Amino acid sequence: MADHLKCSETSLSRFLSGQSVPRSVDFIYKKACADAGGGDVLGISFDELEKLREQAWAERCHSCVALRAERDALVEQVADAQAELTGLRKAAARDAAELAALRQDAQSFVAVQAERDALIEQVKDAQAELTGLRKTAARDAAELAALRQQVRSFNEALLELRESVTELRATRAGLQARLAAQASLTLLPVPRRRGDRQQSGIDASAARRVAQQAAELHDDGRQGAALSLLRHTTDVLSPLETATLLQALRRQQQNKLADNVIHIYGRDHHDQDVLQVTLELHKLGAPDDAGALLRAALG
Repeated sequence: MADHLKCSETSLSRFLSGQSVPRSVDFIYKKACADAGGGDVLGISFDELEKLREQAWAERCHSCVALRAERDALVEQVADAQAELTGLRKAAARDAAELAALRQDAQSFVAVQAERDALIEQVKDAQAELTGLRKTAARDAAELAALRQQVRSFNEALLELRESVTELRATRAGLQARLAAQASLTLLPVPRRRGDRQQSGIDASAARRVAQQAAELHDDGRQGAALSLLRHTTDVLSPLETATLLQALRRQQQNKLADNVIHIYGRDHHDQDVLQVTLELHKLGAPDDAGALLRAALG
């Protein structure tokens, strides 16, 4: 029945139950006439049916007139909207034609854009390579700076060693001159008197100065330079100066350097020199170093 009257089943149910009133009965009346074989058979005219519909509308709503006016306004708005829609459709057709032209132009743009993207990738690769080269250059620069610092340190150490060698040579020359002068004054060696305090003070001062230089080199991390200084110094120092040097190193807490001096002196010097230094160590109150020196000489 709902399909026959061109309405939904829900609407038909509401019409039949009186919950709703159809907006128009024209189609329904025509269908009823067709089904009945004529309007005379129905027993009601269209005008009467329309009047009943209007009464039903009036019964359901006291503001039907306003609603109809609103409906008419809405119908007019719909008509205006449809006219506007028609204009929009025409405009859309023109826009579609323009869009087709733009798409045609875009095809050539796509090729240019692809070429641009390829160039961008090449630039990115070049930038990545450049970044890597910069990092490598930075590492090389840091390494070069470290090497330059090492060279400067080596040059400073070399300069200090040269100054030490020059001073040692001068000291040795002075000692040799002193020994030669003593030999020319007497045919027999004259042992140093116990009361010769001025000469003992000179010997102790030279030994303490050498100990101080060796300690400074060792504290600066130049152990090799310190040992070289001590090894060359003991070749020209007297037994008293050598013993004083060992005592000065002990007082400065340079025990490792003192042990190395004992080992080198006992290994490289004659037994007579070792015995003389041992005797001086006993006189200075260092029996432990004296014993260590004898053990080093015995090997």
